[in-house]
Amino acid sequence: MQVSDHAQRRYAERIMDRDTKADVAVYVSANKDKINNDINKMVEYGTLIYSGKMEKNNNVVNVYIKDTWIVLVDPGSKRVITLYSIDLGVGSLFNEEYIGRLMHKLESAKADYEAKNAELQELIQELREQQEENKEKITEYRRLANELEKANENIVNVISDYEVQRYVAEAEVRDIVETLIGKKVK
Repeated sequence: MQVSDHAQRRYAERIMDRDTKADVAVYVSANKDKINNDINKMVEYGTLIYSGKMEKNNNVVNVYIKDTWIVLVDPGSKRVITLYSIDLGVGSLFNEEYIGRLMHKLESAKADYEAKNAELQELIQELREQQEENKEKITEYRRLANELEKANENIVNVISDYEVQRYVAEAEVRDIVETLIGKKVK
């Protein structure tokens, strides 16, 4: 796995306690292979605790934890982005207890997520099936509506034909009546 320059500098600062830019640059330059090897081992022997988007920058990352160290990896490029230690400033035992409790809480939250996700996937699938049924009904109803509109157009045409026939029959009656009474209407 590739290790970004940023992660290499953070290793020098945070693990090797280099505190000036010059010290960091010299250490990274002299120990690139060791840094890359150590960081890759942190990922290899660490635990992947999350893979997904982070709220702050909306990028997809893989988050690994190894002891008290967090390593962020870009899953697309398989490149280590950065690393840092969880240090609350009250000693390593407290840090380990804190991480242990958070990991337990995380496992519980993941289990809840998986259960809810399975339930919601089932409900979503049911809703999608209902949506497809509705689409099919809409298509059928539109087809029926089109057929009814065409039938109404035909009815209008038939009515018009009947009205013409009625007018012709009425005109014939009128012509005969006018012949009887001696008048011609034109």
